[in-house]
Amino acid sequence: MKYTIEAARHLYNMAREYGLSGYELLKDPEDVVRDCNGCGADWMPDSLTQILTRMFPVMELPAAIHDRRYAIGVDRLAADAEFLANTMTVNERTYAWWHPLRYINRKRAERYYTYLRQFGGKAWREAKAK
Repeated sequence: MKYTIEAARHLYNMAREYGLSGYELLKDPEDVVRDCNGCGADWMPDSLTQILTRMFPVMELPAAIHDRRYAIGVDRLAADAEFLANTMTVNERTYAWWHPLRYINRKRAERYYTYLRQFGGKAWREAKAK
């Protein structure tokens, strides 16, 4: 999935509004267009990352920051932990305490963090090589 310049600007504004860690990495929309692909790994087809991004909207902003972290080559563990923390922040700000998706998304975030730790090494190495 590729972002447009307009969509990249929207991601930055939303990440800043939520007060997400690393939101400043989304300030340059050209960097976002180049480095970010929505939810999912870079090797996935665009159609799949579009589906995942729509299925898990609370992860879109954290995934963009995470993609930028991988692109600039920061510590992988720190980038993955930031993804989890940012997803929790978006989730808590999106869904009220009584909404079931608040709790479902918490578990999803933990599961996807586990996937990042288990399978994200290849993506991190490829991003550093670029």
